[in-house]
Parts: sequence; structure tokens; C-alpha cells
Amino acid sequence: MDRKDYDKMKTKGVRGRGGFYGRVLDKAGRKELKEAAEVEGVAEEIKVLRVKLRRFAREHPEEMEECLAAAGMINRLVKTHYAMTKEQKKGFKEALKRMLVEVGIPIGGAVAKAVAD
Repeated sequence: MDRKDYDKMKTKGVRGRGGFYGRVLDKAGRKELKEAAEVEGVAEEIKVLRVKLRRFAREHPEEMEECLAAAGMINRLVKTHYAMTKEQKKGFKEALKRMLVEVGIPIGGAVAKAVAD
């Protein structure tokens, strides 16, 4: 199998049957997988997990160990959600520098001049 055949097979798998996970899902599951692929981020999942954890803790207060494990999972998910990639950090730092040079320094100079006067 050459690279062209591999790429063709890979593309067909992703589009046709949902890729890796689609092979183990029925038709309804593949439809849900396709819908899930259109959602960006994990904010909605975090909200659902919080609601489920609250309900579980209320209904099973004796299961504190499970509640703590679930809270830890939510915590990791939130950290992942808000983590920046190296490229995002670099872009953020550059945007911040630009903002300081274009806005902060002129305003700071004006403030310093007004205070001195």
C-alpha cells in the first residue's frame, strides 16, 4: 500500500464511518459522534459533570471517595480546557507587548506628564 492509498483509506474512514471510534459504534452512535465532532471545547461537558456530581453527592453522601475522584476529574478537565499551547502563549505575549507599546506607553506618558504638571 502506498501513501496515496493510505491517505484515501484514512479519509474514507474518517468521513464514512467515524474513524477509529466509528468502527465500534452503531449507526446512531456514529451520528452522535459526528454531532460531537462539531462541538468545540469542553465547557458544556464540564457543566454537565458538575451537575451530575452535585446530584450524586446529594443522593449518595456516603460515597465521598467517588465524589472526590469525580471532582478531581472535573478539575483536570478544567485545567486542560484553559491550558494554552506554546503557540497560543507566544501569540498572547506578542499581542500584550503590542498593546503595551501602542496603548500603554502613550497613556503612561500622558499620565506621567499630567502628574508632573
